[in-house]
Amino acid sequence: ARGRTVLRTRHAEETAGRAEALEHVLIEGMRDLVFVVDDQGRFSYVSPSAEVLSGYTPAELTSGQITFEWLVHPADHESVRAHMQSARDDQNVGEIEFRIVRKDGRLRWAAMSVAPLRDAPTAGLQGILRDVTARHQAEETLRARSEELAALNLLAARVNELLDPQAMLTESLATLMDVVDAQFSIAYLLENERLCVTTSHGLSDAMLAEAGSPEFMQQLLMEKADVRRELKHQETGQVPPVAKAEGVQSWVSLPLHGRGHPVGIVAFASREYDRFDDATIDFLAAASEQIALGLRNAQLFAETQRRARELELINQVTHAASSTLNLQTVLQTIMIQ
Repeated sequence: ARGRTVLRTRHAEETAGRAEALEHVLIEGMRDLVFVVDDQGRFSYVSPSAEVLSGYTPAELTSGQITFEWLVHPADHESVRAHMQSARDDQNVGEIEFRIVRKDGRLRWAAMSVAPLRDAPTAGLQGILRDVTARHQAEETLRARSEELAALNLLAARVNELLDPQAMLTESLATLMDVVDAQFSIAYLLENERLCVTTSHGLSDAMLAEAGSPEFMQQLLMEKADVRRELKHQETGQVPPVAKAEGVQSWVSLPLHGRGHPVGIVAFASREYDRFDDATIDFLAAASEQIALGLRNAQLFAETQRRARELELINQVTHAASSTLNLQTVLQTIMIQ
C-alpha cells in the first residue's frame, strides 16, 4: 500500500511537472504579454515577451517601480482603470483596446483581456496584452484613404463652381489642410513669369514674409513635388528659420500645371516630422491637378467674360454709328463707349 501510494505520488508530481513545463513553454513562446498585477497595479509576474511590446525587461516591470498604469497612454487612463475595476468586481468584461507608451516613447496599440486571480493568496488581476498596432494602422490607412477620396470629390465639385481663383485656392487649401492634418499652407501663382503669394492659411506675418521672399521662392520646384524635413535639433537648412521657430519640421510643395505649363505652386507645412508620407504626397498631387484644372476653368471664364464685354461694346458702337449721320455725335459716342 505504501508502495502504491509512493508511485501515485510520484506519478502526480511528474504529471504536474510536465504540465508546469508545458505551461512555461507556452507562455515563454507567446508573443502576447502575460501578466499578473496586485490591487495597486504593481506587476508580480510578466512573461518574457514583455520587452517586445513595452520596451521594458521583465525585471524592470516586476521591480515594483513601474505600475500597469505607467504603460498606459494618459488619454486612455480613465477607460482602462474602469475596465480593470469591473474585472475586480467579477463582472464579465470583454477586451479593451488602448495605447501603450513604450520605454522609448513610441506608441503601440494593445488589446487586453483581464480577469481576477482565482484561489490566490493575494488579490489581483491576471491578463494578456496582445499587440494590435498593425491592425490599427491598417484601419487608420483605410480611413485616411476614404477621407482623401471624399475630399477629392468635394474638391472637384468646388473648383468647378468657384470661378474666382483666389476664392478657389483659399477654400481648396483649407480643405486639404484638414485632410492631411497640416498646420500651414500657401499658394503661389505665376504673374509675368514671377511667383506671387495668392493666399495662405496659418502663417504668421513673419512666416508670410519669409515665404514670399525671393530667397525662399528660388528653392521651390516647378517640375515636381518636393518634400523637406528637419528635426527640431537639426540645422540642415531644409526648413526656413522663421518656420522652424514656429515648430515646423516638414513641408511639401507641389507644382500646378495648366496645359503642360507651370501656373503656380501650393505648399503645406506640418509640425510633425513624418507627416507627408508617399500616400499623402500622391493624394496632394491628385488634388493639385484638380486645383490646376479649376484655375484653367477660371481663366477661361474670365477670358469669355472679357470677350463678351468686348462684343457688347462693339455692338453698342455699331448701333450708335448707324443711328445718326452726324459725325461729331458718332465720334463722341464711340469715345464714351
